[in-house]
Amino acid sequence: MINYIPRIYDDELFYSFVARYSEISGDTNLKNILKDFFGSKTITPYVQFPCNISKFCSSVFEDLNLNADIIISGHTMFPIYEPFLTTSRKKEILEDMKFSNGQRIGFLLGIQAGAIFSTKELKYCPLCVREDVNSSGEAYFHRGHQVDGILVCHKHGCKIKTYTYGKDNYISRLKYISLNPKYTDKDVNYYNEQQSAILLKIAKAAFLLLKNSNNQYEINIINKKYKVLLKQKGLLTISREIRQDKTVRFFKMYYGDEILNIMNLNFNVDSDSSWIRNILRNNKRIINPIKHIMLILFLCDNMNTFLKKPEDEYEYFGNGPWPCLNPVSDHYREKVIKNVKITADYKTRLPIGTFNCSCGFKYSRKGPDNHNEHIYEIGRIKCFGHVWESQLLSIACAGSKSVREICRIMRCDAKTVKKYIDKIENGYIKISDSVKKDYDISNFQNKRLLKYRNNLISFIKENSDLTRTEIRRIAQKEYTWLYRNDKEWLFENLPQKTYRVKMNRNKVEWEPRDNEVLILIKNAYNDIVNSNKPIRITKSRLGNVAGISSLIYNKKSKLPKTQKFISNMVESIDKFHIRKVNYIYNNLIKQQGYVRKWQILKQVARNPSVSVKFYIDECFRVKKDKLT
Repeated sequence: MINYIPRIYDDELFYSFVARYSEISGDTNLKNILKDFFGSKTITPYVQFPCNISKFCSSVFEDLNLNADIIISGHTMFPIYEPFLTTSRKKEILEDMKFSNGQRIGFLLGIQAGAIFSTKELKYCPLCVREDVNSSGEAYFHRGHQVDGILVCHKHGCKIKTYTYGKDNYISRLKYISLNPKYTDKDVNYYNEQQSAILLKIAKAAFLLLKNSNNQYEINIINKKYKVLLKQKGLLTISREIRQDKTVRFFKMYYGDEILNIMNLNFNVDSDSSWIRNILRNNKRIINPIKHIMLILFLCDNMNTFLKKPEDEYEYFGNGPWPCLNPVSDHYREKVIKNVKITADYKTRLPIGTFNCSCGFKYSRKGPDNHNEHIYEIGRIKCFGHVWESQLLSIACAGSKSVREICRIMRCDAKTVKKYIDKIENGYIKISDSVKKDYDISNFQNKRLLKYRNNLISFIKENSDLTRTEIRRIAQKEYTWLYRNDKEWLFENLPQKTYRVKMNRNKVEWEPRDNEVLILIKNAYNDIVNSNKPIRITKSRLGNVAGISSLIYNKKSKLPKTQKFISNMVESIDKFHIRKVNYIYNNLIKQQGYVRKWQILKQVARNPSVSVKFYIDECFRVKKDKLT
């Protein structure tokens, strides 16, 4: 029977509240406490995820402003897991915590499968214990200290310690354990400054998740937020695939081996099964929240900012419309471009946006845009367009501006101005009838026309023996321009057309040719045989020496005598080696007067065939007087 209910403190673990009641009431019988609080003696006292809470609220807090939802969100570890679960899984876990004996909670959270850690220790901060005793007269276990992987207090930054109750250093399933200051270590310890800064940031981020209501988040939304941040950091391809190798290496550089070893979360960057890759793969495995928190801080550096970050698709160049940056258009810097074409740089793989305005001005730049002012930057102008070209034409036709002044007005360099004026003069830029009416382009056309006519007439007089085709090839510049702009005059002043006379080619008499080729091949054969060193006689060798390789290969059927001679004369490898044996034998006789078998074997080939070795043996048997 419950006679007195102690106060439940802010951020106190529900397990700690029940443990304090057990100690205050003096009833150390676990089954009696479970029966009074939860209506069942078979419930397991889980530290992080208590169960049958609705029964507890109906029997204990009936007259108080506490319900199962308040207890779960304010005094259990569920809020830190909540954002990283699917909506259906969250609903199942909440149902179990409220109404069941909790036998499925471990399975639903992946504890039994080893996907997350199973807590078997209670932890405390010595400074928090001191403050709790001073303010409330007793100490209790804080939720923020029980998060798996948290090593420092989110409030004080000192090391949190494992609570040892007498000889026990783990949580007993047979009783509730309260925090007794007598059994705590009063020493306050810290990590070094650099380590403390990172570990404290992680602890504060975890505590923020515990204190906030995270029911609007679920793992699919979190994964979308990951994609947005990865895209901003350039760790997402144009096709929205995560650059896993790059992300994993940057992540490890961000935390360093020292921190990862302290947290027992180090991994091999080349491993395909590391925990960081499991998160990035967006699989259905439940991952320890502390690992998600570390990834969030790597991507965003602040948990609160991450939670407020929209999960909408991040655009490399922001959301349209985008400005036209044609300096001579009437809508300069106005946002009139509605679409952007995104491609990847072939070297860096960074996104490149191409913007095309209705005025014909087309430009691109490398992304992503990190500031609002980046939308007014140009990386490369791909096309100036008809509006820009018309404005250049009007200024050039007026003839009152220098090239430098034109450059200032058109926002380009002198080479560009000269290039486009040259294109207009040469007729490479097509000018519409409306533009021709507005601007007098005769200055360009007439000047160029007279110049090219005179050049071409002078060239024809100096080279009167050239044909039209030869003139077109040599005086290409003048010919092309006049062909496009003054074709009638061009054809009147070119030399008369000359027509090619078809010549009858004499038919080759192949029989005499075969005799000629045969003589050449025989001479080549004699040259090879009489060379200083033995050379294997092959078809290609005969052709190369005679200088007629293509003929004997491409005209086989036309040269029967030659082909027959070649087929008789070419040597197999063994035949060549036997000829080489005779050469070596004669050469050694001349040099030393005798021959040894190993000398012939050494020089004839690296690995002679059986027939060649048999021939050598026969030579030694027949010529015993000179062979050793």
